[in-house]
Amino acid sequence: MLRLTLSLLLVGAMASGCANTVGDPEDIISGDLAGRVMRGVLMASTLSTELAWNTGEPPGTTGCPAAAEDGDDLVLDYATGCTPESGITPDTVGGVVRLTVAGGMGVFVGDVQAFGFDDLPLTGEVSGDVSRAGDLLGADVDWVGLSWAEDGEDNTIEALIEIEGDEDGFLLNATSGRFLRGQNVEIDFDLEDASVARGSMGTCFVPDGGSLSLVRLGGRARRRRRGPAPPTLEFTPDAASSGDVRASFNERDPETISPCP
Repeated sequence: MLRLTLSLLLVGAMASGCANTVGDPEDIISGDLAGRVMRGVLMASTLSTELAWNTGEPPGTTGCPAAAEDGDDLVLDYATGCTPESGITPDTVGGVVRLTVAGGMGVFVGDVQAFGFDDLPLTGEVSGDVSRAGDLLGADVDWVGLSWAEDGEDNTIEALIEIEGDEDGFLLNATSGRFLRGQNVEIDFDLEDASVARGSMGTCFVPDGGSLSLVRLGGRARRRRRGPAPPTLEFTPDAASSGDVRASFNERDPETISPCP
């Protein structure tokens, strides 16, 4: 009887182990979750570009934003909301950015306070470096704890966003970023060569080129052993115009998601 009991326990344990190797719950990324990550990453990219643009060559004391400089200290004030004169986004931006900028070097560090779009104020710490000459922009913007609340959940992004731009548009990259939602969702992401026309960025938009790959929790280490490509959202000119993004993830058949409400 003891031998039979041990045999049944062993079989049960093996069955449980097999169940955990197929469709691991932490690997699963739904279309809704993929869309939320995409919106958060691209919203952070818009704010990064706007911040870098005005840090490279601070604007005057009037307009949007209004800049106040005191030695190495720079404050960019969007008040309760205004349309940025940079032309980067047609959406209204509000809040305050406080930075210390190393004179002549383009290196900066500081924080944002309720900085963001209507009903989506963000807070967090930021650092990086920027070079701007007219419409030419090159910048690395490093966010720590960039946080906002949406649909009753707290969201946070940690990422180094690399930006290249000219009068036509911008190219965005972010490697080994992290998106946190609530207590149970953690996504690693890579944004690769996301291209967007000037004036087309905002709270939510679809780039006209590039991709966004996603891996949930510890999935990255497991996938290195197992081999499949990470979940990926592909950006194309057709996707940018329609708002529908092709998503290939979790070894399932590709599907189309519409991430922007």
